[in-house]
Amino acid sequence: MTIQGAALGIFIILKPPSKDMIQTAKSAGIYRSPYRSQSVDKIEIVTVQEIL
Repeated sequence: MTIQGAALGIFIILKPPSKDMIQTAKSAGIYRSPYRSQSVDKIEIVTVQEIL
């Protein structure tokens, strides 16, 4: 994420995330939008099933 200069990232996976995956994603921190009063995780883990 930092190499490309991206503020956010989405990690799309086939199976539910492991505890380690969730912990690693959470450790990336929180993104606070300068345009909205909304904060989200910098890395969002999403399963294919959630997308469908």
